[in-house]
Amino acid sequence: MTEPSAADPLRIWFERYCSVAKDARTAWLAGQTLDATKRSELLALIAAAERSGNLDRPIGEWFLTLTDDGDAPGDDHLIGQVIGDYRLVRHIGSGGMGAVYLGERVVGNFKQQAAIKLFNCPWYSAKQAELFRRERQILASLSHPNIARLLDAGTTESNIGFLVMEYVEGATIDEHCRRFALSVPDRLKLVQQVCFALASAHAHLVVHRDIKPANVMVNAQGEVKLLDFGIAKLLDEETQTSTGKAMMTLLYAAPEQRNGGQITTASDIYSLGVLMHELLVGKRPDLDHTNDRASLLAARSTEEQFHSGQLPARPKQLAQILRGDLDNILQRALEAEPKRRYSSAQALAEDIVRYLTGQAVLAHPPSGWYLARKFVARNRGSVAVTALLSLAVVVSLVAALLQSVRATRAAALAIAQTERAEVVRDFLLELMRGVADDLPRDQRPTPAQLAAKAQARLQFDQSIAPDVRLDLLLMFAEINLSEHEFAAAQANLEQAGALLGKELNDTKIRWLRLDARRLHRSGMPEQAAKLLRPIKDALAERASEQSGLALQTLAYIERELRQREQAINLLELAASQFLTVFGPDHYLTLEAQLEVGSTHVNFGSLQKAESILSSTFARWRELKLPTDANYAEGLAGLGSVLMRQSRLDEARAVLEECLKVRLSIFNAPHDRIANSLSLLGQLEIIAGQYEQAVRYRKESLAMRLSSFPEGHPQVIATRAQLANSELSAGLIEDAVRTLAPATKKCELEQFRLSACETISSIQARLFYERNQLPEAKAMVLKNIAITTSTFGVGSTNLAPPHTMLALVEAALGSETAALAAINDSIKLAGNMQAVLLRAHAVKVQVLGVFKRDAEILTETDDFLARDSSSEINPHDLARVWIVRIEALLRLKKFDDLPPARNALAKVKAPYLPANWQTRRLQALLETEAN
Repeated sequence: MTEPSAADPLRIWFERYCSVAKDARTAWLAGQTLDATKRSELLALIAAAERSGNLDRPIGEWFLTLTDDGDAPGDDHLIGQVIGDYRLVRHIGSGGMGAVYLGERVVGNFKQQAAIKLFNCPWYSAKQAELFRRERQILASLSHPNIARLLDAGTTESNIGFLVMEYVEGATIDEHCRRFALSVPDRLKLVQQVCFALASAHAHLVVHRDIKPANVMVNAQGEVKLLDFGIAKLLDEETQTSTGKAMMTLLYAAPEQRNGGQITTASDIYSLGVLMHELLVGKRPDLDHTNDRASLLAARSTEEQFHSGQLPARPKQLAQILRGDLDNILQRALEAEPKRRYSSAQALAEDIVRYLTGQAVLAHPPSGWYLARKFVARNRGSVAVTALLSLAVVVSLVAALLQSVRATRAAALAIAQTERAEVVRDFLLELMRGVADDLPRDQRPTPAQLAAKAQARLQFDQSIAPDVRLDLLLMFAEINLSEHEFAAAQANLEQAGALLGKELNDTKIRWLRLDARRLHRSGMPEQAAKLLRPIKDALAERASEQSGLALQTLAYIERELRQREQAINLLELAASQFLTVFGPDHYLTLEAQLEVGSTHVNFGSLQKAESILSSTFARWRELKLPTDANYAEGLAGLGSVLMRQSRLDEARAVLEECLKVRLSIFNAPHDRIANSLSLLGQLEIIAGQYEQAVRYRKESLAMRLSSFPEGHPQVIATRAQLANSELSAGLIEDAVRTLAPATKKCELEQFRLSACETISSIQARLFYERNQLPEAKAMVLKNIAITTSTFGVGSTNLAPPHTMLALVEAALGSETAALAAINDSIKLAGNMQAVLLRAHAVKVQVLGVFKRDAEILTETDDFLARDSSSEINPHDLARVWIVRIEALLRLKKFDDLPPARNALAKVKAPYLPANWQTRRLQALLETEAN
């Protein structure tokens, strides 16, 4: 290594000294040619770097030396002595001015451990006594849950000072993060606790001056404790000893602290920034803070650092997490100029909260574009709000462009950017004149009109830079999709596509996602799938916000195409990516969990769905996140769970809240409002209120037809729901008319859509209810053939039509065919819980038709003993009990009848099957009575 020259700054000499082996440093230093002044300064700096507080090591380091095997090396002759109210039981560590012991209280009727800081000699001078008085005064003034408390203080009979402090058993903050491999959000929450402790100290006019990992402990409960105020400075002091000025830990000290300048609360902010940098990136910034941004350093880290717990995520993922907000937060905390740092520790803590909750951070340079993106991420779904936000993006383009001019760029580029920004500013000022307060209310433009005007201006304004134009076009496309303006969305996306490069970056993923969403919402799910399926593997490996959103979009498309397992796997992958990137409490992470829970409802995994949804909602409310469209989507899923578990009162409350939230967000008619109405219709079917169910679903269909063309998958699904309600109400001819347009579309689509699967089932049921059994059988067989050709022989999608086939064959009197069909359905159902339970219930019915009484009892015992009995459809449950009672009567097992009758009575009257089955039950009960 090259030796420094006499002209090199003191920092270079100090770093070279530190690079020499410890046992060779004295000889190396003696051999250097230095003038007396620089040699003196270097020796003082070395001494300062090797001290911390009034003791050579902070208390936190001594705490870590405790073992169960004995005491750390020290003055063991003091063990057992009583100091104040405490007996010294174990030596923790020693330093230049004293030692620290573990003490146990001997006075009073309770046990307490404490750290006893005992100075090693009497106060021979007023200066020593003053140092002791200062530290005691500082500690006594501080009372905060994240600061180690001063419990007692005084002097011994030999005039030796001692401090009794809270004993913290745990690990230093960096070791705690490594030991438990904490994520970025978890590490930030620990830093946030340090901020709170510092804010309390600063409020009492105390600057710590020695923030570093060894002075920040984390106890077993995960609580931070700030230690060692031995060299703290009182801000109201007029003077400070030269010894006090030198005491610091160089690698964590602020520039003004290292240079002997004025020490303020900003000095602690800098040290805390170094600590935060070390926890997130695995290394400290250099003394001059000239190294790259944290995200670039993370990208150059190694996998070994991640596996050892030093890094909170893999290098590539960590770089993505740090890029942007966290880079800016660290940069602001580590500003060389104190006035440019955070104004307080509380301000830093609040910016950490903003980051964790997805809000705009103050450390980000002023940018309306940035604020709009943050707000849209938290409030997607509201068209009016989105329009306002997109306008806010445009209004602040000047600042966005100005801040994008980096200091390292050539002056010519900066000038060009500034000129472009000035043109944009003029464009925006003209656009915003329409929002003046002095206009009559009926002449003021709406948010949607302003957004439309902004889009129109964008088409001919050539002063907007291509990258900014690209972002605006994508934003406008998102607004178009929210308002079902698919043609406008396509136009914006086509223009955006012309500005894209070949690289698969986040911007291109966003473009693909929006175009796939456009195709899907336009009723073309297969074309949408072709856009995203080829990049699925790349999305899975990427772990970013845009990749997670794209995976969710593909999941919705696969769900529409009846690829159920693919859909749930994609949603769970998206949720795991958001967890990795943002942590467990971020808006997008919780929203993704709601999506997973709601999808489990559709697949019949009701208990799992309820567990996910309930826990996510609890955390959502605890964090006071907005009740937006995604919150409402989760409510819809939870309401469906409660319905299927026969908890109607709870389901009604949840679904009515869902409708209320959606009405507050969307302007009717809207398909989300239509969805809520349809769910309330399903609730009324279960409750036996068939006419009300029909009314809800007619209103739902009218809304869907106002939003989508006839033949759209949403319209097909709603027609199936209405027809099902009409069948339940006995309105068979109405059901036929409702189904007719959807049936025609599904025949053209060859029943490939999931909505068409429902249509075919309703058609088969319609023929079955009208006793048109040959037609019912033909429809079921057609459905089976199409489903087999689409999904293969063993697909779970084949289970429901085989169940219907079993009912039809039983009604035709074909015992062998009926049993074969229902056994096939049970095999095909696999782990699809709701489908499996339905198949077993129908098997009981089929056995009942052919009076196979012994098998009925065995099958019903098995059916009713299932752990998932809470997920059994109440209609099916009633039918099973009816068939069992019939079998018991035929077998003359009269002793078994009362339990069966009582169990059936617990199925509330509205859940009992209508028409012939209710009459059949009454006949059974009369037979039993006779």
